[in-house]
Amino acid sequence: SNYRYNDAISELKSAVEISPNWVEARDALIKLYREQNKFNDLFRFLEDSIKQYPYITKYHLRLAETLSAVGDSYVRQQQVERGQQFYDRAKIIIEKALEISLQDGQPSDYDQVYHRFLGILLKTEQFEKVLSLTEKGLAEKPNGFYLYIRRAEALRSLKRQEEALGVFEKALEVTAETPLLNDRVLSSFSYIADLD
Repeated sequence: SNYRYNDAISELKSAVEISPNWVEARDALIKLYREQNKFNDLFRFLEDSIKQYPYITKYHLRLAETLSAVGDSYVRQQQVERGQQFYDRAKIIIEKALEISLQDGQPSDYDQVYHRFLGILLKTEQFEKVLSLTEKGLAEKPNGFYLYIRRAEALRSLKRQEEALGVFEKALEVTAETPLLNDRVLSSFSYIADLD
């Protein structure tokens, strides 16, 4: 099975070299690297993709997600300082993606990037900053359900459970007419409410 993955990786690398604009091949290669935990190869490939396509935020997001995942693994191993280094790098990449998405005027892309940015701030325990940014964001965008989710996560981390549940209820209210979004909010609830 490992041979098949290696063959697939070789084929996809060749495809990307021959046709660098083939987005599907790039995405498949990213997926295979992640599945095989080939993080060094993945880092190099994503950094190269960002150099080639600096205005495609998807590659920034994938790199930040990967850095964050590696940071998570260090934190789980009680190597918090090492994990923090990866979170800090992820935060820099996400900030660049935010900057790019604002230049291109892609509001849905910006929302996705901003959601991940808030997630990195939560991982780095910048809870008050998350509260401040989500308060400001909700003033501008009262239907930004992901802002409610991140706000509730920050409140929960600050042991302000009742407030977190109130914010969660508001997120459910905002997404009530959209089942898919409502499901995303509900899936966040187990974390926020600390349920199994």
